[in-house]
Amino acid sequence: MKMAEWALPLLLLASATASASDTLIINIIQSAPFGYVDEHGKRIGTHIDYFMALSAKTKIPMEIRLVPRARIIANLASGRADATIMFRSESRDPHVSYVSLIRDIKIVALGHKQAPLQRYEDLYRNMSVGVLRQQRVSRRFDKDELLYKMASNNYEILMKMLIGRRVGSIVGNAIAL
Repeated sequence: MKMAEWALPLLLLASATASASDTLIINIIQSAPFGYVDEHGKRIGTHIDYFMALSAKTKIPMEIRLVPRARIIANLASGRADATIMFRSESRDPHVSYVSLIRDIKIVALGHKQAPLQRYEDLYRNMSVGVLRQQRVSRRFDKDELLYKMASNNYEILMKMLIGRRVGSIVGNAIAL
């Protein structure tokens, strides 16, 4: 499975509402490797790096905020945030304006060594499948009512659930897992 990662209303910088003196409020998903606080208390991550580079190149000030995944769309819709980076999803299309494809990211499923996953149907052998809350994986997976899906707020918790055998497998993007 592949899913494209898209930048959202990021370059609305040229719009009438943005001027050189405005600071854009950027919401970054609070989850490694996208945006998190390291052991020294520094905010780091790939999405933070993207926006820092964009700010440096455009000279547009950006305030980067780490935000739980579930809050990002609401923040964009309410105006509490100006931009983010996230996977494109049909369910989000009415609420956002996509700007650019950043890169393709594979969606993968990880399981226990004793029960290797070779194809989609292997997910049914598991007691449950861990997935990020509000994550869209694929039409088939999202609509599959035969899979018992356990939602979590971030990939770190999903990994702990897998290691602790609270789930039989986890599904997510290949970069984070």
